[in-house]
Amino acid sequence: MALFTEMRSYLAIAALFTAAFAAPVPVSESNASPNMYYLPLTVTVFNDVTGAHAAVGIDTSGHSFEFGWDLFSNSPLSRDGKIIATSMQLSFPDLPLPAGHSCGVYNGDKTIGQLDAQHTYLDLDGQPGKAVETDVTNFIVHCDIYVVGQN
Repeated sequence: MALFTEMRSYLAIAALFTAAFAAPVPVSESNASPNMYYLPLTVTVFNDVTGAHAAVGIDTSGHSFEFGWDLFSNSPLSRDGKIIATSMQLSFPDLPLPAGHSCGVYNGDKTIGQLDAQHTYLDLDGQPGKAVETDVTNFIVHCDIYVVGQN
């Protein structure tokens, strides 16, 4: 009987951890609308010269992610400690991206571009129509996208 009780305790704890990690991310603890959830997005960065590319999932809770430090340091885009790329693509597999929401890509104070439901591709090298390898190590992507409703 003691083994059965102990096993139930472990199962209950495992169920709590599973529920906690599987739950969608609420917009904020103090938000009056409990039905707001952030969308998971996938960002794929390409080096169109070499064919190298890497995809990462990012959260859209308003955090900024640096290409080099946070996202692509151990990817095929990494060369001699730098992230070398030419373009990027945004995808959102779970739901359509809500209108009016976007992700910004920045290099210091300079805006490289915005990605949204209508514009999912971004040229990172600044030369549309031409693939030029560019050091994007310090580029930042910042998204603040949420949906209202049941997840």
